[in-house]
Amino acid sequence: MLPLLALALYLAAIYLAKGWRRETLIAGRGGILGAALLVLLTRRLIGGAVVDSVASSDAVKPAVTAV
Repeated sequence: MLPLLALALYLAAIYLAKGWRRETLIAGRGGILGAALLVLLTRRLIGGAVVDSVASSDAVKPAVTAV
């Protein structure tokens, strides 16, 4: 539900930006790209620590990693 809400708000911002639509598209694209890169970087840096803290044994690590 949240991705649909984000998409609806993005489309509403573009609709309301009459005269500034090009700048709105550039800013929105930059925001989405920045957020995606931040999520990927954070996952790469602390992903192993989270798996180690949640998994109680080595047997469940593949399942925790998949989640």
